[in-house]
Amino acid sequence: MIEDAYIKKKVKDYEIYYSELNKEQYDFTNKDINFISNNENSGFGVRILKNKRIGFASTNTNNLKKCIDKAIEICSLNNENNNFKNFALPSEKYTNVNSFNKTLIDFDGEDIKDFISEIRKENVNITEAIYLKTEGVVKIINSNGIDKESKFCTNSLSLEIKEDNNSIYFGIDDVFPINIDIVKEWIERLKNQKDKKKIKNFQGDVLFSEETLASLLDNILSYNLSGENIFYNRSGFCNKINKKVFSEKITIIDEPLTLNRVNTRSFDAEGVACKNLSLIENGILKNYLFDSYYGNLMNKNGGNTFRGIFSLPFISLSNITMKKGNKNDLVREIDRGLIVNGLMGVHTMDAVSGNFSLAVSEGFFVKNGAIECALKDCMIAGNFFEMMNNVLNVGNSLKNVSSGFYLPKVLCSNVNVIGN
Repeated sequence: MIEDAYIKKKVKDYEIYYSELNKEQYDFTNKDINFISNNENSGFGVRILKNKRIGFASTNTNNLKKCIDKAIEICSLNNENNNFKNFALPSEKYTNVNSFNKTLIDFDGEDIKDFISEIRKENVNITEAIYLKTEGVVKIINSNGIDKESKFCTNSLSLEIKEDNNSIYFGIDDVFPINIDIVKEWIERLKNQKDKKKIKNFQGDVLFSEETLASLLDNILSYNLSGENIFYNRSGFCNKINKKVFSEKITIIDEPLTLNRVNTRSFDAEGVACKNLSLIENGILKNYLFDSYYGNLMNKNGGNTFRGIFSLPFISLSNITMKKGNKNDLVREIDRGLIVNGLMGVHTMDAVSGNFSLAVSEGFFVKNGAIECALKDCMIAGNFFEMMNNVLNVGNSLKNVSSGFYLPKVLCSNVNVIGN
């Protein structure tokens, strides 16, 4: 798969990343499966270190020698980087984890068509839908002795459904075949958006669904826990290790070693061993995330990178799990407030300050523990960090909400609601 004899003759310090992906995609609507594609692609990403300069090149043609020569050429054009000492070193211990599920491996084309047929039988207008099954192999070697390989398999479903004047986009990915029940849940959520009403401004409780909480946390945690942003003093979490950042009801763990999760893996994109890592424990910040470069600069372990053949390793979250609480029905806890199942413009939230003003795309007004109406033309505003310090309760079950987030519902107080 990777022959490194050629690069050894050229340079002393190197890293070769190989990726092979087999993708089976189905595009469909209510009427029919419009398009089926089966794509196989593979390629290399090569980094070399020479004379304190870094060179990177990639190819999807499997012409490794040409890619190596290109990386060396680019290296000679780059400026010196005195901070880059070496590529990642092998970890003392790797935990072997099975990163693919046989049930999904055996889920073949006929099974996929049967699943799509079940979706199309549902009484809803599907404006756009894509099912994608991906099987992959990743291999990493470098001049320091790293030589690691892993296989994985995931499937995803993205669906836009419409009824009357309402439309909602949903998405999910999993290591198990996606269940029709999740689609039925989405359809029920769309039907519940009928008869939307405007409400007046107030300050009250907001119950965030697992999906909504994931989108907010992804924005905040990805930026503020990044070792790169910590090093350059850009993060809102700088100098806050062992300090309170969220409510004591909140515990968040990154779990790359937990089985049957979307981003389960034994090692990261540099070949460094992954570890389950407590990020926030009872509201107290415990750890940042590092790659080998910023880990070396700050004397910390790496193991938190992702990449593709055309990108350099980047620091990212793996499987984010929030510890569940003990409350089953959080709606009953709301005197006057909202259920928020969807937000628009989360990317506009300031990750450092935490300030936000976001439109509610899917939600409900709640009074005295009961749902009164679906929301129309409503926004919420405030500060994410203050909000996460005003947590009233946490739900007692976890939900896979895509992209490696496994979360409960969370009920927060004193959120500004902007209505009519």
